[in-house]
Amino acid sequence: MTPTATAETDLRAARAAAEKEQAAAAEATAKAAAAEARATAAAAALERQQNDARERWARATVAAWPERRDALRRAVGTAREAFESAVVTDPASCGAAYLALMATQAEDYATGNQYVSAQNTLGNMAPRPPVMPEPDFAREVATIITRRSYQLIDEATARMRAQQQAVIDGTDPKGGTA
Repeated sequence: MTPTATAETDLRAARAAAEKEQAAAAEATAKAAAAEARATAAAAALERQQNDARERWARATVAAWPERRDALRRAVGTAREAFESAVVTDPASCGAAYLALMATQAEDYATGNQYVSAQNTLGNMAPRPPVMPEPDFAREVATIITRRSYQLIDEATARMRAQQQAVIDGTDPKGGTA
């Protein structure tokens, strides 16, 4: 073989090898593109499922909201009454009653935030988010004691006026006269 023929043979072999490599690269690119398309389709399907699940959750939350809100408002009222009663009648238990009140208010707050989130998920104009009251045990107790003190003063004043009226009317059971 002449050197030119050898060079041509080598060139043909190199060209054939390059064409094989190009075909393999094209095949690998096609496989990669197909895999990427499957991954994109799977991601889109997953996103659709997640959006459907979010929407189902939001619809269920919005549907249950009136009952949950009413039940929690009643629970907050009951917890507040228990706390106020504990301050007046059993001061040793008012701390636990206050913590129960705070827990009930926190649950009410969390439920309100869930409702707002559900409305936003559904694309509705959501109401203003609820505001969690700042815990202030001393102020709460002071308010209750002050309110109860005024009640006691009013009751004592009413009794005194009734006694004075009985004395004026001459119907005082103690026999006092005016």
